Amino acid sequence: MGYMEIMIIKLILENGEADGKKYKIETFPISLGRASGNDIHIPDDPMMSRIHCTIFTDANDENSLFIADLNSTNGTYLNDKILHGPTILSSSNIITLGSTRIKISY
Repeated sequence: MGYMEIMIIKLILENGEADGKKYKIETFPISLGRASGNDIHIPDDPMMSRIHCTIFTDANDENSLFIADLNSTNGTYLNDKILHGPTILSSSNIITLGSTRIKISY
């Protein structure tokens, strides 16, 4: 019987009042946005949508992470390129939501 690896990532905010704030994420999917119901709640960025994007695993590959925009007003960027559908994430990627930049680490 095989063992499933548990994926743990760190999200590090790089802008705004929350600069340097770190989140340790162990379960997916997660949502990011200004609204308080998000797993990662970033209320001080007016350029960010209430529910901006999601980070999730694929049922067929739980060791890969993906990001998808949730029809946000200003789009979700990965390494300064706008997302056009679900996109795979890698360690050291930079996500931009509004004026907030988030570094991925795992």
